[in-house]
Amino acid sequence: MRLKLLFFTGPNCPNCRLMKPILERAVTQVQGRDTYDVETVDISTPEGETLAARYGVSGLPTLVFLDDPKATWPTDVLRGLQPLPRTVSWLRGLPEQV
Repeated sequence: MRLKLLFFTGPNCPNCRLMKPILERAVTQVQGRDTYDVETVDISTPEGETLAARYGVSGLPTLVFLDDPKATWPTDVLRGLQPLPRTVSWLRGLPEQV
């Protein structure tokens, strides 16, 4: 089963643009692209606003890990622009099987 990550971003968020390639590299370094299902959520859309409120997103960029897509609260969260080593470390700390 692929692990579900939500990447919360916004159109006017420079740190989000910087974080996206870091996340892509981190996912590749940890286990490869087939392990993670990374969904980008734009908070400027109605659906994005709803998901951000549901998971308590208060700033951008934010990564949310869900162990169940129907969960009402995330299993783990990484907030803000993070360097590659910190992002890799966070991904390695997530459960491997859900």
